[in-house]
Amino acid sequence: MTAFGVLSGLRRISNISRVLSWNTSNYNSPTVVAWPVALAMLIPLSVLSLPRSDSRYALTLLFCGGLGFVFTLSQGFILGLHGWGWEFLVEVFGPTEQRQIGKGYGALLVCCGFMFIFTQGLAARGAIKGDEFVCGSIGFCVVLITIFVFFPVGRILINALQDDEGNYVFSLFLEKIISPSIWGLDCFSSQLSCGVAWNSLLMGVLVGALTTALGLAFALLVTRTKMHAKGFVRTASLLPIITPPFVIGLALILLFGRAGVVNIFLEWAFGIPPSRWLYGFTGIL
Repeated sequence: MTAFGVLSGLRRISNISRVLSWNTSNYNSPTVVAWPVALAMLIPLSVLSLPRSDSRYALTLLFCGGLGFVFTLSQGFILGLHGWGWEFLVEVFGPTEQRQIGKGYGALLVCCGFMFIFTQGLAARGAIKGDEFVCGSIGFCVVLITIFVFFPVGRILINALQDDEGNYVFSLFLEKIISPSIWGLDCFSSQLSCGVAWNSLLMGVLVGALTTALGLAFALLVTRTKMHAKGFVRTASLLPIITPPFVIGLALILLFGRAGVVNIFLEWAFGIPPSRWLYGFTGIL
């Protein structure tokens, strides 16, 4: 199955990549092959017989893993739904009719393989005391955080500097950042709401105070009383720490959302119409 996934990823990469070599019959139509990915996969096999203390072992894994990961991942940005992903590619290669919807699970498997090859090279260099599992786990977490946190935030910040035509206008960013919708204080003088910055600040202060008080109450309950089931309380107190926030948010929406189980039951049993209170200030709090 792993081999099938890797071959599938290489096939998709070969079909959708368009920037490494030129088609000899038409220089305005660049085509790309998957040979860099294939080489990055095959070259590490030549150093498997070397001891881990050999510098060639670690350097080969680092180079091939990093090159293969960057090459495979970059192809998702090079070609998109509307052709080339960047304007300079249009100037270099000319317009293209090729489109890319997605790379599939095969390419995902290839990226994961290159990432773990790279982390194995780091472990061979002595990172994390040479522990390959821990080094790979940390690398996996770093990649996930980069993809799902830093990349979206970076895209938002870049879009904030651009106008409707894609030009970078710093004055437009300043206009957005000092907008009354962010810093407005209309809630003190009218029926309008205050800016989102003040709402976020108030939310942060209230959440911090309430969670501190709740944590103190649990700590006193476990350490200063003779209650039973202290082990259950300790376990329950760890759940918010180890549970991803989106899981808790999704569970609350499924229970108390407008079409949630609780609201549907209240409407059926007592005729209470569903509302969107969960998505407001009190619901988030």
